[in-house]
Amino acid sequence: MLWTPRHRGDTPEDTKAVMMASPGNRCNDADMSESDYTNPLQLANDNLEEANRQLARATADFSAGKIPQSRLDQLHELRDIAAADLTRVTKES
Repeated sequence: MLWTPRHRGDTPEDTKAVMMASPGNRCNDADMSESDYTNPLQLANDNLEEANRQLARATADFSAGKIPQSRLDQLHELRDIAAADLTRVTKES
């Protein structure tokens, strides 16, 4: 599963998919448009926005006791990876 705005979820499987997704490491080609292949900067930016959205939701869920600290930590790591990926893609562009 490629983690893009089309695939929104907050499960550990989604987190794993995000960590595997980068402009050079694509999965689920059937869901990809031609523009997804030609604009890695937009993909990296979308990934960071989604990571931030999931982290904000998880922070609220953690405060409400709905998720454990370990899940919140995963999403912090996910956001950090997405931010690093955007920085890398920006430098390569």
